[in-house]
Amino acid sequence: MGDLCKSLGCKVITGYLIVAVLGLASSATMNYLWTFNYNYATQPADQWLLVGGITENSASFRIRLADNGRARTAQQDDSRLVIAEDPGLLLVVSEHSLFSQNDDSTSTSSSDSDNHPASNPQYGIHAITVTDLTPQSLLYYGVRSSYYGTSLNGKFQTPAPEGTRFNFSIAAAGCAWTGSRNSVFDFIRRDHPNLQFMMHMGDFHYEDIKSDSLTQRLDAYSTVLKSSQQANLYREVPLVYTWDDHDYVGDEDINYQVPSSRVRRSAQLAYQQAIPHYPLPAAAADGLQNATVIPVPIYHAFTVGTVRFIMSDLQSDKSNTSIYSAQQQEWLFNELQQADQYDFVIWITSKPWIGSETEENRDDVAGSWLDASYAQDRSALSNLITQVFADGPRNLLVLAGDAHMVAFDQGTHTYYGDDPSGAYSFPILQSAPLDRLGTTKGGPFTDGCASLSGERTHQYSTLWFEFVEGEDPCIEIESYRIDEWEYSDRIFQKKLCGQFFVPAKAPNDIPIEDQKCRIALVSDITQVFYIVAVVVSFALAVGTCMVVSLEPGSDQGCASRTCCGLIATFIAWATAALILLIALIIPLSSDIPQYDLRWSFVISICTTVLMAVVLFIIFCCCSKKQTPQQEPKIGESTNLSYAGPIVQSTKTPAILPPSVYRAAATSDVDEDRLPLGVMLTGGAKLQEEGLTGKGVRVAVIDSGVDQEHPGFRGQVKSRDWIRSGTPLEEDDHGTHVAGTIHLMAPDAELYDYRVFGSEGSLSVDQAIAKAIRDATDAKCQVINMSLGGAFPNDKIWEAVQYASNKGVVLVCAAGNEGDDNPLTNEISFPASYKECFSIAAVAKAEGLPVAVFSNSNPLIDYAGIGVDVTSFKPGGGFQNMSGTSMACPHVAGLIACLMTNGQYYSADRLRNRLDRLAIDIDVAGVDNATGVGFVTYLDEDSFDKIMPRKAGMVPPQGEEGVEVSATLDPPTGSVRSSASNPAASVRASSLAPGSVRGSSSVPATNV
Repeated sequence: MGDLCKSLGCKVITGYLIVAVLGLASSATMNYLWTFNYNYATQPADQWLLVGGITENSASFRIRLADNGRARTAQQDDSRLVIAEDPGLLLVVSEHSLFSQNDDSTSTSSSDSDNHPASNPQYGIHAITVTDLTPQSLLYYGVRSSYYGTSLNGKFQTPAPEGTRFNFSIAAAGCAWTGSRNSVFDFIRRDHPNLQFMMHMGDFHYEDIKSDSLTQRLDAYSTVLKSSQQANLYREVPLVYTWDDHDYVGDEDINYQVPSSRVRRSAQLAYQQAIPHYPLPAAAADGLQNATVIPVPIYHAFTVGTVRFIMSDLQSDKSNTSIYSAQQQEWLFNELQQADQYDFVIWITSKPWIGSETEENRDDVAGSWLDASYAQDRSALSNLITQVFADGPRNLLVLAGDAHMVAFDQGTHTYYGDDPSGAYSFPILQSAPLDRLGTTKGGPFTDGCASLSGERTHQYSTLWFEFVEGEDPCIEIESYRIDEWEYSDRIFQKKLCGQFFVPAKAPNDIPIEDQKCRIALVSDITQVFYIVAVVVSFALAVGTCMVVSLEPGSDQGCASRTCCGLIATFIAWATAALILLIALIIPLSSDIPQYDLRWSFVISICTTVLMAVVLFIIFCCCSKKQTPQQEPKIGESTNLSYAGPIVQSTKTPAILPPSVYRAAATSDVDEDRLPLGVMLTGGAKLQEEGLTGKGVRVAVIDSGVDQEHPGFRGQVKSRDWIRSGTPLEEDDHGTHVAGTIHLMAPDAELYDYRVFGSEGSLSVDQAIAKAIRDATDAKCQVINMSLGGAFPNDKIWEAVQYASNKGVVLVCAAGNEGDDNPLTNEISFPASYKECFSIAAVAKAEGLPVAVFSNSNPLIDYAGIGVDVTSFKPGGGFQNMSGTSMACPHVAGLIACLMTNGQYYSADRLRNRLDRLAIDIDVAGVDNATGVGFVTYLDEDSFDKIMPRKAGMVPPQGEEGVEVSATLDPPTGSVRSSASNPAASVRASSLAPGSVRGSSSVPATNV
């Protein structure tokens, strides 16, 4: 796990988890606040006002004034209902005390709170019926009180006298979750300012109260009116309302039992106390009009102009075998038989009419006209309508509730009588829900249906009754849906004029599978959210897997990287799903089967996008970022690798291992002689002067050092192998490089940092950067890096800057990609960084010719011996290698010697010193092949005694020994020989006898 946590994949997973927590917390907070502080009221309102029962000259009011739930008395409260002709209530029409019948009212109308049974002073409800109003008047009203102020105010308009045609409109809908604060109520009020009334067709609340507690039922109405959206609507638009199952005694199903008489009486009484309404025929029929308690069914009818509205009670008057009582049936039949007295008859039923009961929909249609238990009731009513309207006005329109949809049928499917042949039937409008999840019940409908089964739906309809002289009267129906983004969309429009019954179709001719209305799952805008969410999630998943699974430069196994990518992707997808799930869990756990996913979609998409930003930032900051200065050649590696001998180009398609030439030990290197490269760099003279590197720490960042080699004499003081795996006998480069440094500065302490090998938790690039920092922190004064690559690396550059700022001297191989042309530039990093010394290679031959493989560019600083360099090999003994890697440690060793015993050289000061020590070779002055020149501690005369700098120069007499050196000649790799006369025998007790001289080559990516 430790290695995994260092990888880019682990960082992405960690970043995703952080964003996931933020997204989930945001979703939970938003949905909690959305549900309980914005979407729904949850506590009863202490003050509210409703108006209804509007006639041409009267209006009925229900006013609740309670102080924190406690009713107030006349001694405590001077509240009065004021009706006026202006919004400011200055042009008073009438004024009425809420507490005393014998007050100084300015009208003959009076408060009936003392004797009207539909009031409850104990709960704070007061009932007032105002009479002697003027027809077709727009009136304003409010409660004036020294205690409450005038916050309760509204308006209404009286209709024309009965029998008088006039244009007016109403709104019709039902089914709103308790205390809903949705904007649909504001739209009804604002977009249709001249509504005659609001027809609510049931499920005013969803409390499902099955007890006989009157207070509990009144609290349910008060909770609805705690919603300012609903309270404002029902104050400004008179309320006409019949109940359905949820706002009566609870949800119906096939096991529904008719409630007890006590529960029924409680529900009926609560309705009549809290809801302003027209006179109830059941009370008059029972002789209870002046009784103190009226627990009767709430069916009633009223006329507006020339339109008759008939409202059935299909709940409190229901039995197990009939959807209404014989008394209500007789009343309804009688009302329908008088249809020819009106331009239109509007029958309001809280239950859907079209469809049949099946095994699949039994629970959904229980208690409705579709229930098989009530098939006889529907058939009898259908027969009556056909009989009454066959040759009559055919002016009946039915408004139905309960089904959470808007749907319309012109009359083709509404006939359920005994003889469909030649029958004409009525049109029907299903209008709901105000604020509920969409559902369907029954069908089919000639004009289809509209709702959303997968999300909250907000719909309503308006009916415009139009009377134009000389033309048939018309009803124009328009239905609307309001989305969560405050946009109103008209989803249905129909105009019915004159006699609008149509020929009916026999129900038995309709297949059961077609008796179902099919609605959309979600709205168009939600579908867009789904598409965006899927696209963003898919893009993030692809990006995550590409970045993590294909992490550049990573040495983590492919399976591990793939696993990290899948985990990160899973976190992203799981987070998006959980954010949406929270939007379901919070309301459902609170017994509110309402949810709204669209804001959660926004949070989910934003969270996913934020994860993409995190992925981009982590990739840019933490992964290997290549910024090539030139395009890599085909097949060329962009990773840094260690520098070694050169493999010449070959037509052989396979990569060949380096060839090693071995020979018997010679006198070139033994106990009394240093290698010629060390001699030419001034190693012997440095040691004679006591400049042996004592007290200096030199870091060798390479392929590992064989610290057991006897030649090191225990001077390898530290070993930190970041990578490993390959045996040192095969990975012998680091031992050879360290050997040259030791031969130059025998008392310097060597710190071994292995960054190459077949195994390791960090990539080579990461290992090099870490090694530079670790060596700097270990107080190394000199770092040798006989390695390089064609492209820069940010992490390595940052580490180089870190070391340079700490005063560390970095000596690097110039690179082995040279083409024997000093006018072309071959770049290698880190040698080309300005903080590093870039060392080229020359041969041990007359004139110190530049090695053909040595890079040339303006960033070359100095040259060192880099051809046939003799140094240690793992396991003991010696070997020859060629490359700028071999030139680099000569210079690093020289620098270590100059720093002996704490002598400090800043980078600038050291450059000045090396410039003075350098011997100009090749082209005169600073050049691209050797920089300032060949660095040596010898003066020119001493140097020429060992190796003549000019062709044909004869070394001074008395020197013995000849060393054969070679440089590679492209393109064949042939050896060009030259002779030199070694001199200055010195003590070299660190060298073991029996060394072998040879040559080797390594792949061209090395330097």
